[in-house]
Amino acid sequence: MQQIDLAERIESLKAGLLGAIAVGITFTFTVFIHQTLTVSNNWVLPAFPSSFEDLSAWVREAVAFGSGFLFGVTYRYIIRQGENPHLKSGAVMAFGLVRGLAQIESISDRFTSQPWLAFVLLGESAIVFAVAAASIDLAIAWRWIKPAS
Repeated sequence: MQQIDLAERIESLKAGLLGAIAVGITFTFTVFIHQTLTVSNNWVLPAFPSSFEDLSAWVREAVAFGSGFLFGVTYRYIIRQGENPHLKSGAVMAFGLVRGLAQIESISDRFTSQPWLAFVLLGESAIVFAVAAASIDLAIAWRWIKPAS
């Protein structure tokens, strides 16, 4: 019984690490997109750092990795019930909404003058977790990660 628990924990750890890496890389990619847009269009999306030169950017990256880890572990258990696309997309949207709404809350003072930022933040958050879900699905299909029992 204890060996089964250890094997499950290892698989959850692998799913969590893959989720963290996928979310972290995707988040980093969005930071570079925002940096490019800032330079070319002279505007800044305030919820994202424009570079990794300050401490807040590293804190945001750490939060992205942490939320990706939690998503990976949770997603592995969510999809164990079979191929239910509603569960998969629901998990992605739930994590995306929570992350996106937290970012919107952090820029609430600018939200009234630039309401389009909400759509950008929510969309990017959903994309970040969709990439993590696709990565985990692929890893399970290639048998790098065992599905939850």
